[in-house]
Amino acid sequence: MPSKKRTADALQDASPDVRITSTTTENGVDKPPLAKKARQTSTAATKPKGTDKEKETVDKPVDGEANRSENNSSADKDAASERPNGSFDLYIMDLPFLKKALMPAGASAPNYPALYKDLVARQSKKDRSGQVNFGEHNGAMRVFAPGFSDPMEESPYDLTLSGVKVVGKTSFTSKELAKFFPAPPSTDGSGMIVADLNVDGGCGVASASGKIKMMVNPSQKMYFGTLALKVSYSGLYRRKGHGSGTNETFAFWAIKSREGDEKRI
Repeated sequence: MPSKKRTADALQDASPDVRITSTTTENGVDKPPLAKKARQTSTAATKPKGTDKEKETVDKPVDGEANRSENNSSADKDAASERPNGSFDLYIMDLPFLKKALMPAGASAPNYPALYKDLVARQSKKDRSGQVNFGEHNGAMRVFAPGFSDPMEESPYDLTLSGVKVVGKTSFTSKELAKFFPAPPSTDGSGMIVADLNVDGGCGVASASGKIKMMVNPSQKMYFGTLALKVSYSGLYRRKGHGSGTNETFAFWAIKSREGDEKRI
């Protein structure tokens, strides 16, 4: 009986620019760091409303966040105690079979429970686009997706996370919003976790920079967000015909990794 096509391979078929052929899995995983216990506050305490200090250009806010007033820096500290920790399995939102699970032909609205059920079933088979682990200040990630893999090795880059923090202002740029299907789900306004990305090693990488954003609290039992990575190739890779580099952005779904199958930092 033929085996089912893995998530990474399906993404390759969906995009003509994909050079990935490997379905390498990871071995030797550790349990994620325990999440810090949230700091107790009085019943009169308000929900954190920290501001995004990165001064990112925002084309379109989500859920009317633009109307939220700015608060002082203590709000970011409160939000930090609530942020997600540990390992998450990632699923690129543009995968055709995930689109079908969310909105079958003829559907007039997204069926989030059906999508969640599909993700859990795939997770049990270790069928995913990648994994990310948010540590206290750093983290690690690997993703099977165009622009996130070494074109010579045909395997995902080992990506490092730095500057991990929570911001109270939930927003995506127009480029990021264009990657969602069909649109970002509604949120409770509790903000997002953000971190900078870089490539750990890679002889053909001259420079790399990127960012990951993920909602602090899940919507419809699933987390969602975006990841972006810009890579400039070295002279070696350019001479080999791989061009000057890549610049890719994806939206993703995420659910907590199963115990014993976490991404290691």
